Amino acid sequence: MPVSERPQPASAPTFWPHYGWLLLWLAPVVTGFLLRGPWPIDETRYLAVAWEMWQRGEWLVPYLNGEPYSHKPPLLFWSFHLGWWLFGVNDWWPRLVPALAGLGCLLFTRQLARQLWPGDLQTPRTASWLLAGSLYWAAFTPLVMFDMLLTACVLLALLGLWRAGQGHHGGGWVMLALAGGLGALVKGPFVALPVFAPALLFFAWRPGGGREWPRWFAGLALAALGAAALLAAWLIPALAAGGPEYSKAVLWGQVAGRVSESFAHARPVWWYLVWAPVLLLPWSLWPGVWRRHVFSDPGTRFLWLAVLPSVLLLSLVSGKQPHYLLPLLPLLALLVARAGGSGVRWPALPLWLLALAPAGWLLAWLLAVPLTRTGPYALPVLWAALVLLVLIVGALITRRAAAPVPWIATTVVLGLLLAEAGVFPRLRPDYDLRPAAQKLAELERAGLRATHLGKYHGQYHFAGRLRQPFQIAARHRAADWPAAGDPTRVLIGYGEPPPRLRVVFRQPYRGDQLWIAQAP
Repeated sequence: MPVSERPQPASAPTFWPHYGWLLLWLAPVVTGFLLRGPWPIDETRYLAVAWEMWQRGEWLVPYLNGEPYSHKPPLLFWSFHLGWWLFGVNDWWPRLVPALAGLGCLLFTRQLARQLWPGDLQTPRTASWLLAGSLYWAAFTPLVMFDMLLTACVLLALLGLWRAGQGHHGGGWVMLALAGGLGALVKGPFVALPVFAPALLFFAWRPGGGREWPRWFAGLALAALGAAALLAAWLIPALAAGGPEYSKAVLWGQVAGRVSESFAHARPVWWYLVWAPVLLLPWSLWPGVWRRHVFSDPGTRFLWLAVLPSVLLLSLVSGKQPHYLLPLLPLLALLVARAGGSGVRWPALPLWLLALAPAGWLLAWLLAVPLTRTGPYALPVLWAALVLLVLIVGALITRRAAAPVPWIATTVVLGLLLAEAGVFPRLRPDYDLRPAAQKLAELERAGLRATHLGKYHGQYHFAGRLRQPFQIAARHRAADWPAAGDPTRVLIGYGEPPPRLRVVFRQPYRGDQLWIAQAP
C-alpha cells in the first residue's frame, strides 16, 4: 500500500503517546543543568564573547579578550543579552536559550510535517518522538552552541518555502526572508544549504510548478534580498566599526578559510558518510524503514532535495564537525516517520545494537577524554552495566509494543542520561574552570593583570566576570617571566610550571593541569 494511502490510527487520549516527547526534550536539559556547567572550549568561549560585549556596551562587533571576534555573527550573543537585560547577568539564561531553540525545533518539525502531508495525522507525532529520541540530538540539546538556533531558522525557512509553493506567496516569502536573515545572523551562510536546492528545483516537488518559473524566481529573489537586507543591517555598520582587519576576517577568512584548506577541523571528503549514521542513532539501525522509503509524494521529494545536496556540499567543505549536520536531523526524522513510523516494527535481530548504542557513547567518553586523576574504575563499570540493563529491558519491552517508537526513544534517552550521570561527575574537576576563574577574579580585584601562555579561548572571563583582557605570551616565555617592564603580575599556564615561579593555584584541566603563578 502506498505510504500516502496507509490507514491512520485512531487518536489516543493518553498523555504519553501524544506529548511524552516533551519530557524527552526536558530531561536532558535538566540533567545538563544539574550535572555540569559550561565546559571549555566552545561553550565558555561563546559566553566570554557575550560577556565582553555586554560589559563594553558593544552591540555590533563581538569581542574576545579585547580583540574583535570574527568567527560568528552576533544573534546568539544578543539572545544572551536579552535575558541579562530582563533578569540580570546570570549563568542559567544562556544555557536555556539553546534548549528553548531545541523545543522550537520540535514544534517546527511537527508543523512542517502537517504542511507537507495534511492528511497524515501520525507522521507529525512520530517525527517528534524520532527527533527527541535521537541520541545525538538529545545529547546536544543543552549545549551552549549556535546550532540549535540555526536549526530553528532552517526549519522556519523551509516552512516558508513550502507555503510559498502552496500558493501562500506573500506569507511564505516573508517567512523565508525573515528566517534566512536571522539564520545568517546566527551562523552566516549555513542557513542557505538546506534551502537552495528545493528552492531552485521547485518543479520537482510542486506539481505544475515548471510553468510558473518567472513568478517563482521573482518571489525567491525578493526573499533573498529581504534576508540579505536583514543581514546587512548588522554587517555594514559592524564592518565599519570593526576596522579593516575585522572586515577581511569576516568577508574572506571565515568563508574561504573554511571551504578550502580549513584553519580548523579539516577532514576528508568522506567524513560525513561515516558520521551521518552515527548522528541518526538509533533510527539508522531500522532497516525496515529505509527499505520502505518512497519518493512518490511532493513532501518527501522536498525533504530529500533539502538533505542530499546539503550533505554533498558540506562534504566538499574542508572544515567539518558532526554538529554541522544537526539542521538536517529534523528533516531525516520526518523522512523516517513518513516512510514507516510506528507502522514498521523494530526488528528482533538488531535489538542488541539498540542496547549498545548509548553504551558505546559512554565508552567513547571514557576512552577519548583524558583524565589526570587515578582512581577506582568500579563506578564507570557499574554505570555502564546499569545503562546496558536499562536498555536491554527497554528493548525487550519494545519488541512487544504495538507502537515501538515512543519506547525506543524513551529507552535511548534514559540510557543517555544514565551514562551522563556516570561520566560527568568524574569529568567535572577537569572541565569546571570556575575555581580558577574565581581565583583570577580575586587577583584582578587586587589590581593585578594576567598573562596567558599560548592561545586563549576565553575559558575564564565569563565564569570570573573578568573585565581586563589577558596579555598573550608564547609558552616558552614561562621560564623568563616576567619580562622587564611587564606590567602584569599573574601568569596562567598549563603543564608543569618552572620551579622558580610562585604558584598560587592549581587544578586539573583536560588531562593536564593549569596553574596560576604570581611574580616572584
